Amino acid sequence: MRGFCILTTLVIVLLVLPVYGQVSSTNTIAPELMRYLQLSASQAATINQLAGEWKTTLQNNTTAADQIRSQIKTETEKDQPDAATLGGYYLQLASICHDVTTARGDFIRMAGNTLTADQLTRLQTLADALQLMPRVIEGQRAGLLPESIDSAPIGLPPGQITVSLTFLASSPQPLPGCLSSSQVQPGTVPALRRPGH
Repeated sequence: MRGFCILTTLVIVLLVLPVYGQVSSTNTIAPELMRYLQLSASQAATINQLAGEWKTTLQNNTTAADQIRSQIKTETEKDQPDAATLGGYYLQLASICHDVTTARGDFIRMAGNTLTADQLTRLQTLADALQLMPRVIEGQRAGLLPESIDSAPIGLPPGQITVSLTFLASSPQPLPGCLSSSQVQPGTVPALRRPGH
C-alpha cells in the first residue's frame, strides 16, 4: 500500500506541478523536481514519455466516456427509453473505467520502476507532505496559517521573482467511465428520469 501511495504521489507531482508554472504539451518534468528527486536525463525522458502516453490514453477515454454519456442522456430523454440500449451504454462505461484504471496502474508501476530506492524515499517525503494538505487547509481556514506562501515560479531561481501559492481542496475527479464514490450505492442502479419529471 505504501508503494502505491508513493507512486500515486509521483503521478500527482508529474501531472500537477508542471501546470503551476506553465502548461506544456511536452510533459516536461519541472527542473526543481528533477533536482529534488535527483533524476537523470534518461529517467526524466522515460517518465515524460510514459506521462505523455498516459495523457493520450486519458484524453481518448474521456472523449469516449463523454460520447457515451451523451448517448445515455439522449436515450433517457425519450418517452420510452430502451433498457437494453441503456444497459449496453453502461457496460461500455464500465469497460472504459476498467481499461483506464488498468492503464493508470500500468503508468504508475512503469514510472516507479524507473526510480532508485533513494528516489523512492524522496518521493515518499512528498507523499507524506501531500497527506498533510487537508490539515494545512484546515489551519488556513482557522486563521492559524497564512493563506498562501511565496515561491519562485517553476524554472526560475528563488529570490528573483516570487508568486503566492494558495492551496485549494477539491474532490478528485473520477477516471473516465467511472462513477465517483458519491454516485455509487451498492446494490442500486442509476435512476432514469425524464427531463421535467
